[in-house]
Amino acid sequence: NFQEYLRAGSVIRLFHRELEAYLTAEGSLYLDHPTQDVHLRVRPQNQDRPRSLEPSSSGITYWQVELDENPTSGVIISWGQRVRLKHMGTRKYLRLVTPDLDSSQGGRYLLTLSTCETATEQLESAFRLHPVIQEDGGVKLESYSRIDHPHSKQWLHALPDQAQDNLFQRRGSAQAEGADNMSLAGLQWDTATLRRISTSGEMNYNDAF
Repeated sequence: NFQEYLRAGSVIRLFHRELEAYLTAEGSLYLDHPTQDVHLRVRPQNQDRPRSLEPSSSGITYWQVELDENPTSGVIISWGQRVRLKHMGTRKYLRLVTPDLDSSQGGRYLLTLSTCETATEQLESAFRLHPVIQEDGGVKLESYSRIDHPHSKQWLHALPDQAQDNLFQRRGSAQAEGADNMSLAGLQWDTATLRRISTSGEMNYNDAF
């Protein structure tokens, strides 16, 4: 059935099965940079909270899958094909920036959003989906995959433990800026746990999206 498959132009959510977390970002298509960079938003399922058993409907969790060529042609996407992931809220692309030892990245790969206009941005915005269970042919919707970045030979990796360094710090939060909790800067629209998304040079069994 054609409708069962992921196609060029499909809009999806990327849900990390182990952490029960969605890959998200925040911002506006009118801004050059995201207001909150790429991170994982934890949404554990709880039988006592029926809404948690349903997929998130938040706009920040949606991504459009585009092929490297013929981005939104509607053709079925096959495992291992190069794709780009466009964040629907900002209309910018997921990009893995390679480390520059002289920059503030401190030699680490950085997942962010990009307009994908330059040759370098296009190269660093290409990813591939790989099946968790060996499959051939087209990618079926609702199937889990591991995601690699062919240019850097890195894999998307969620940091599993609860160490403070693995938590994502919101820009403008009271914790980040030292704002008074009673001020507007101290207000939080959401109490979900936010986690950093990282990369690994090796494929990890638990990193299924």
